[in-house]
Amino acid sequence: MDKAESINHFRAQILWQERANMQLMLEREYQLHKEQHANEFIASFLNICQEIRHAQSRGEKGRIGYITFSMLRTELMEGRYLYRVEAMDASWVFDRTPLVLQYDASWAFQYLDDFRSKLIEGSRMYAGRVSLPIIEQILLSELLVIHRYIAELARFSLPRATELDEYRDIAKEPVFEIRVGEYMDISELVFKVDVRDQESEQIRTWLDDREDGGCEHTYELYRNIDLSEGDFGRIDLRYSQFEQCNLSRCSLLDSVLLGTRWNETCLAQVDFSRSQIHGAEFRNCDLKGAIFRDAAGASGWKDARFLDFPALSALSFTGSDLEGADFTGASLYGTNFSSANVKNTLFTGADLANAIFSVHQKDVVQLDEQQWGQTLWKR
Repeated sequence: MDKAESINHFRAQILWQERANMQLMLEREYQLHKEQHANEFIASFLNICQEIRHAQSRGEKGRIGYITFSMLRTELMEGRYLYRVEAMDASWVFDRTPLVLQYDASWAFQYLDDFRSKLIEGSRMYAGRVSLPIIEQILLSELLVIHRYIAELARFSLPRATELDEYRDIAKEPVFEIRVGEYMDISELVFKVDVRDQESEQIRTWLDDREDGGCEHTYELYRNIDLSEGDFGRIDLRYSQFEQCNLSRCSLLDSVLLGTRWNETCLAQVDFSRSQIHGAEFRNCDLKGAIFRDAAGASGWKDARFLDFPALSALSFTGSDLEGADFTGASLYGTNFSSANVKNTLFTGADLANAIFSVHQKDVVQLDEQQWGQTLWKR
């Protein structure tokens, strides 16, 4: 093999396997110790909030529009696992005087050194054609694998953190965002507050515009809006949040709803058929008669799906009313139904392996013999 062939072979064989091994360790670390890492993230975030408040009280900083957590590739490659945290005004990256702080991400990047060592070891079979500089360049791009866990931890932790006084004491813009990404580069929204009034008809018209695939509808916050009986099939709403909305009798057929959060929202008779609902959370929602036929909502452990969807929480229906809902043929591996109303809920042909029910639901839930043996029962 020449040098180019050797590098391609190295990527396809050694790199792919070692990346999968590292991500398996990361996924276990995240899922087993998620609460601990979340508590540490929240503590760090509250310290950041206090620093912002102190700067505001001294008149050094006005209202905050953005807080960004930025990965610094060079620092990470040199073993300093710190994210740059910036509190900025409404002008975002054009703020000339951001308040700069840090977040320690060692819990995730602790696996980087071993990953590097395994790649160097695997490169020896190529007789120098896969050199150390090439491996270092590969590692620079592979940092994103670990970085995705930081983004997911922030997304998981911030709803709790933003309920605390340290956050509430900050003077914020009407539209306030927390983002995680790369320094002076692309970032993704992990938390948003928008206290401006939202007009239901304007939002409905906007959601109806899906000519470009609907990507502009992702990562959004919808509050107190009435979208009932709307046809929003094939829309991409991933990581969006719905608070006290009405989407009753809507169609969300064939939609991408990964990581969405639905809180106290009316979703009665909504058609979610064939939609991707991995990691979605339905909290205290009215889902009576909702249709989830052939929906895909399995957790990341199913068929090593975490390789594509890292750190994804299990699908959850906490406190929701699923009476008469239809999950026929749905993929629900690891889903939490333990505090939902599952009276007359249909699970015909659904994959319920490791799905969680409460022992108090045994008298009402209707499962076949195989499903009874696959599910977990919470006391």
